[in-house]
Amino acid sequence: MIQLSCKNKNLNGVIELTSSKSESNRVLIIRALTKGNLEIQNLSDAEDTKVLEKALADYPSCKEINVGHAGTSYRFLTAFLATREKGNWILTGSERMKERPVSILVEALRSLGANIQYLEKEGFPPLKIEASPQLKNEVTIEGNISSQYISALLLIAPTLKNGLIIKIEGTTTSLPYIKMTIALMHYFGIQILWDEVQNIISIAPQNYQPKKYEIEADWSAASYWFGIIALSEIGSCLHLKGLRKESLQGDAELTSIYEYFGVSATFENGNLIITKISNHNLDSIHLNLKNTPDIAQTILCTCAGLNIEAKIEGLHTLKIKETDRVSAMKNELSKFGVQLDILSNDAIFLHQHNGLQTPQSPIETYQDHRMAMAFATLSVKCNLQIKNPDVVKKSYPNFWKDLENIGIEIIH
Repeated sequence: MIQLSCKNKNLNGVIELTSSKSESNRVLIIRALTKGNLEIQNLSDAEDTKVLEKALADYPSCKEINVGHAGTSYRFLTAFLATREKGNWILTGSERMKERPVSILVEALRSLGANIQYLEKEGFPPLKIEASPQLKNEVTIEGNISSQYISALLLIAPTLKNGLIIKIEGTTTSLPYIKMTIALMHYFGIQILWDEVQNIISIAPQNYQPKKYEIEADWSAASYWFGIIALSEIGSCLHLKGLRKESLQGDAELTSIYEYFGVSATFENGNLIITKISNHNLDSIHLNLKNTPDIAQTILCTCAGLNIEAKIEGLHTLKIKETDRVSAMKNELSKFGVQLDILSNDAIFLHQHNGLQTPQSPIETYQDHRMAMAFATLSVKCNLQIKNPDVVKKSYPNFWKDLENIGIEIIH
C-alpha cells in the first residue's frame, strides 16, 4: 500500500511516457506472422506486452500458455494459434481472465473451421486450441462487444489460404482500435477493402512486408497527466514525450475533452505540452466514450475533483475489463463523498458534492491498473492511500516514479 499527498499544487515537469501497448501488441503479432523479420523500436515495457512477446517466442515448443491478466494478448493469441500450420495448445490465464467472455471470438473462429474447445466454463477461458490451417474465408461477428475480437481476426486474415471477409453486425465498439489495426496492416503492406456502409471488411491472401516500426507513446497513459493538470493550479505545465499529433490511438481525443477542464495541449519540438490555463466554468458535462472507454475512469476522477456533474455513456465494455470498472468506480468514489449512479449497462451519472472528502480507508484497485492510476490523480486534491500499487506494471511500470518526479509525495 502507498500513501499519496501533494503539498505544491503548481506542478511542472517532463514525463517520458510508456509506449503504447495497443500498438506494441499488434505489431508483435504482425512480426510473428512475418517469421520475425521485422524491427520494432520503442516496444512497450508493459507486463501485457512482455507476456505476449514471450508467448509468441515460446509457442512452437510450449503446450500450455498462461497470459495472466493480459486480455488483449489472450484474444490475439486465440486467433493466432488457431490458424497455425500445426500444433495444439492450452491457452489459459488468471482467475479474473477465466471470468472474461471469449465466446464471440471462439464461435467466429469455429465457424471458419477452427478446432477450439472450452476446458472449464462454456464461453470462457481456458481453451484447448488445435492448429487449423485450412479455414473458410467468410465470418460474421458482433461488433458491439469488443473491438479486440475483430482486430484478432483482421491480423491473421492476410495469412489465411483464401483470405477473409469479415461481416460486422451492429454498432462497432471502440472503432479507433479497429482503425489502428487496419492502419498498421496498411503500413506493413496489406491491402484492405472496407465497406463502412455495409460494415464488411475484405482481405485477400497476402504477405506482410517487413519494415522498421517505432511504437508511439501511450495516449491512455497520458490521460493521468491530463487529469493531474486539470486538478492543479493555473500555470501548472507538463511536457509529455513520445506522442504524435497524427496518432493512430483514439485516446488522442483527450486534447479536446480536457479543454472543458481548462487544459490546453500544444505540440512543440516533439513534446505535447499540457498547461492549466483557466478554471472551468462547468456545472455539468455529457460525454459519450464509446470510442475511448479506457479514459473513462480518469475523466470520472477529474469530474469528481472539480465538482462537475457528469453523465457519461458508451461504457458497456467496462464490465468485462480487468474488473467491473463501473461498479468499482461507484464503490471507491463513495469514499470521497461522491455519489455515482449506474443508469444502465451503458451509462452512469456522477453527482456534484458538498466538498471532496479525504477518504478514511484505502482505495481498492481490484487488480486493475487503471483504477490505481486514475485515483492517483485525486492526490492533487486530498491525501489518499492506494492498495496493491504494483498493478500499474500491467501498462505503465514507471508511473509511481514519474508521479514522484513532478512533486507528488509517495510513502511506501
